[in-house]
Amino acid sequence: TETTSSSGSATTIAISIQDVTVGGSGCYAYTSNAFNVACPNFFPAQGTVGNWTFTGYTLTDGHRYIVTAQGTDLATNVQSLYNVGVSSSGFIFDQRLPTSQVLGPSLEQIFANLPSIAGTASGVSLLTPLSRVQLSIGQLDLSDNSTSYYDGSFTFVGSTEYFHNTLFVGQASGTWTFNTPVFSPGKYYVVRSKAVDQGGNAENFAVVISTRFLFDNIKSTGAVTGMAGAGSNSSYYRTINPLIGTAFDGPLFDASAGLETRANGGAQVRIYDVGLGQWWNSSGGDFNQPSAAAAWVNASAGSAAAWTYSNAALDGKLTSGNRYLVQFRAKDKALPVDFNQGPSAIGTDSNFTLGVDSITFTADTVPPLSRITAPGAGTVVKVLTSIGGPAADVIVNNYSSGI
Repeated sequence: TETTSSSGSATTIAISIQDVTVGGSGCYAYTSNAFNVACPNFFPAQGTVGNWTFTGYTLTDGHRYIVTAQGTDLATNVQSLYNVGVSSSGFIFDQRLPTSQVLGPSLEQIFANLPSIAGTASGVSLLTPLSRVQLSIGQLDLSDNSTSYYDGSFTFVGSTEYFHNTLFVGQASGTWTFNTPVFSPGKYYVVRSKAVDQGGNAENFAVVISTRFLFDNIKSTGAVTGMAGAGSNSSYYRTINPLIGTAFDGPLFDASAGLETRANGGAQVRIYDVGLGQWWNSSGGDFNQPSAAAAWVNASAGSAAAWTYSNAALDGKLTSGNRYLVQFRAKDKALPVDFNQGPSAIGTDSNFTLGVDSITFTADTVPPLSRITAPGAGTVVKVLTSIGGPAADVIVNNYSSGI
């Protein structure tokens, strides 16, 4: 539909419609309702000169078209200048729905930190620029399998699915990102995107499979429960190999990531010689590691939940009288890697707990000394009512475990 000035002297309006995608013989033939004649091919418009229209044509999806209007006045002068945007207008006829995809997170991933969600979007023909890409985020309730959707005000309320505009970069195709709201630990979330092009075609999001992920930013916890077959609550040890302990990862809420495997660092220990000021170097078999961060070593046996660390050289490197510190940390499978790595006392801090995942002791490898004072050496006695004498533990570096 077009409008011409009522003050002019045009008496008739003719139009020509060209299918640019077809090419030279792609103009509309009014009599056959087909785009198969040479261009231009003008035919009478419908309606009035001041407000003319034309209907009844059949356009092909994905094709480009140019419509040209030609006026004729009372003196039979025929318009020959067709200014673009005034008497000539090009457009794309596009009914194909654009598509979009969530790339991160992927299906069934577990995250401890997810500041943004990202993906791609594209028109099918890459002819029509995209107008926007939107995203919905739902929080699942496993108790009744219901979903509450993010409403844009940092809350998840109701069953109405809200779609929020993302930051889209591109034209007919491109990438998009969305800054996430605050997620609750132990909850599953579902996300799906919807693209809309400038022609008004909106992706059918109802058939798009939602991407589900778990959010868990609660750290794993654990403990050292024994050394050299004994409990871990003694102040003195002659031997400590092997170390044994446990680790735990939720669920404190609905669900948790679960402990990482032992081989991937799900359970790690480190040992510090306070007197030497050096950490245990597991690969070198000595207390010569200056870096606390580099001293962590994976448990060598068992599982992350019930672990053992053993090194045949460990006991022989203990220095009698020196103080030692044994520490443990666990981590779960959440991403980014190591984000949920301990230590942690309650899952939300980064603290060691003395007597739990942080054990101190003094090495005592020197035997005590005992003496016999009665009867005296080389004496001859007629009556011997008792045998006795003193005993003492050897003090090394100001420490002894005592008798």
